[in-house]
Amino acid sequence: MKQNKQQGSIIVFTVLLLSVMMTIVLASLGGFAVTQRSAAQVTEAAVALFGADSAAEFCLYEARRGPADLVFVDPDISYELIDIATDTPLSNCENQGIAAFRAQGIYRGTGRALELGQ
Repeated sequence: MKQNKQQGSIIVFTVLLLSVMMTIVLASLGGFAVTQRSAAQVTEAAVALFGADSAAEFCLYEARRGPADLVFVDPDISYELIDIATDTPLSNCENQGIAAFRAQGIYRGTGRALELGQ
């Protein structure tokens, strides 16, 4: 009786083919995760910039009209106003004769700043 020497070779070929396919899929998912993280950082930077812009507008409004409150709907957004000349934080911009200030918006650890001066 003759024995077939190729018996079981299809299993080895299938395992090798599945290994190659799995490697390709995992490499693609790794690239996708980097792209997803990058897109999230761009979104956070844009929201932080909007926060800085809102803080700057708030400071200008307060300097011209009087005290006001700036409240963000999202609790993750915060802002800071800084006098550029003295590099000290401002509690408000009302009647202080500030020549230049920096408005910094912060969102989930990402910060963006706008500087305004006369």
